[in-house]
Amino acid sequence: MNRKRTLLLAAAVLLLAVLGFSLWKIFSAQRDYREEELAHQALLIYRPELPAAFSDLEPQGKTKAPSSPSDPAASDPGSSPAESVGPGIADPEPAESGSPEAREPSASPQDWTKDPILPSAELIPDGGGAGQAPEEPLNESIFRLRQAYPDAVGWITVPGTNVDYPFVQAGDNSYYLRRGIDRAYLYAGVPFLDCRCDADFRGENMILYGHNLRNGSMFGTLERFKDRSFFREHREFYVFLENRTIRAEVLACVVTKDGGASFLYSPVLPEDYEASLRQSARCVLEGFALADADRLVTLSTCDYENDNGRVVVVGRITGEATGGK
Repeated sequence: MNRKRTLLLAAAVLLLAVLGFSLWKIFSAQRDYREEELAHQALLIYRPELPAAFSDLEPQGKTKAPSSPSDPAASDPGSSPAESVGPGIADPEPAESGSPEAREPSASPQDWTKDPILPSAELIPDGGGAGQAPEEPLNESIFRLRQAYPDAVGWITVPGTNVDYPFVQAGDNSYYLRRGIDRAYLYAGVPFLDCRCDADFRGENMILYGHNLRNGSMFGTLERFKDRSFFREHREFYVFLENRTIRAEVLACVVTKDGGASFLYSPVLPEDYEASLRQSARCVLEGFALADADRLVTLSTCDYENDNGRVVVVGRITGEATGGK
């Protein structure tokens, strides 16, 4: 009888411990979400404005997708997602609190250059000439952001998702995994540019990382691009720098598994990049072709569909704004 009573007591203690641990995890996750929300709200004073008209942008490179710009088509390339992943960010939180409404940016007029690769020298300083007076920043909010936070680079906005955040760059790709933009501890971290990439976005492949939080914040809602209907309807995203605003056309969404798709994470595009992208993509823009002058912006986050998986959204720079604040 005493043995049976002891076993029942041990089982009760174990059950209470499991319940307590589960409640603690839920509480911790909600606390982390709240801290991220407060940190993000505080940064919205630096949020830049989007241009009102995007049709004035010129294409990046000489090759354009043959599909109609008013009805871009996403296709399934007929192969399974890539069997591997490159670098990414894990988020082990157990709780879900529902995805918040997408943050939609406001719009204001901007002037757009005719050449997205070589912006007008009258609008964008070339950095040459001794004693040359510095030009006023084109995105005043990004100038102020960088004054307040030395590692800040710019702002990333993906319409139709909750991705509407400043991003930073450090000397390695782990520093901001659990730090906020102020370098203090923050479980959600802050989106960051790969340390190998050019902070001026002049390289071939600019790679941005962000956590996939289960409440839909940070880069979590990039998962929406796995749905073909969403992919068809949301064709572009924007990067705001101090002296330029970049528009990128979404080319593909790749869902990876552990161990591969390293070509997605190379700042210099390999020769077989286009073929590899088509083969590995869950959704892809029909008929696209990459020109030698094309530059890409790659957004990467974790995917809970696969072990150590990643959701990767690849965009091609199609134009750059050189005016407005």
